[in-house]
Amino acid sequence: MAGADDVAAIHGARLEGKRLRYLLEPLRGVTGSGADEAVAALKELQDLLGEWHDAQAAQQALAAALTEAAADRARWRGRGGGDADYRPGLLALERLAAARGAAQWSRLEEGYLGARATPLLDLAYAVVAALEARGAEAAAGAGAATERRLLLTALPVEVAGGEVEEVEQGWLPGERPRESVGLVRSALGEQHFRARTGGRGPAAVEPLARGDFEALWPLTEGRRVARRSHRSPAEPAWRFDEYLDRRLVLAVAEADAPPPPWLEPLVVREVTGERGYADDALARRPPRRGSPEGAAGPG
Repeated sequence: MAGADDVAAIHGARLEGKRLRYLLEPLRGVTGSGADEAVAALKELQDLLGEWHDAQAAQQALAAALTEAAADRARWRGRGGGDADYRPGLLALERLAAARGAAQWSRLEEGYLGARATPLLDLAYAVVAALEARGAEAAAGAGAATERRLLLTALPVEVAGGEVEEVEQGWLPGERPRESVGLVRSALGEQHFRARTGGRGPAAVEPLARGDFEALWPLTEGRRVARRSHRSPAEPAWRFDEYLDRRLVLAVAEADAPPPPWLEPLVVREVTGERGYADDALARRPPRRGSPEGAAGPG
């Protein structure tokens, strides 16, 4: 969205939001879908965009009325009529419409534009993730029951000097068991792997030959994540995942691991068990850059 003058883009965003809301409406009341929150948030945005559109339409109508009033006044005076002038009243109405439009735009900027759209996007993607999970059993199979995850505003300085590895992982088509392939770059070199998740507990990971990886990797198009994982010498039980394809930082550990005290200032909130923050769910979200997700709110 270019700005307040890009009426077509804003109107298009309103229509897309309406279509998404209508898609999610049938899921309202379905336990675990998260659709109620997403629909309510989309309706709020739709109403705000509608109010802004009405203000823009009023300004356009008043601008046309001012032109017509000026022409009428000139014709009236040319025929020897009086000096009636509707323009002051129309100008006052135009200023009111402009002020109303500016107020609505300010609300849009503060609540939805740029990184501030993250909370709304999270609600929509959470519904998608819940549908993909197909119930609590599949969600537990994603590892949510065995891992604790914290959303951070930034990477902690305590990771300096620790172990670092880069991971690219992509999920293959299909639902159960969920399978992914990937590669890990570390001080040990480059290694390829295949992971299978189907039921409770962590994924089963096995080495994968480079040729097999290269054959399977194209099948993961549109379902990938890339992250740089750090281990802190000060707290080796925790892993800090810095995502390279989006501004997102998560702290990950075993479910019963307490976070170190020095991590507290960076914690936005705990996202353990939230399907939207599982790697296979993140892989379905289009990569985004910009302000850190944690800094904008939930991610």
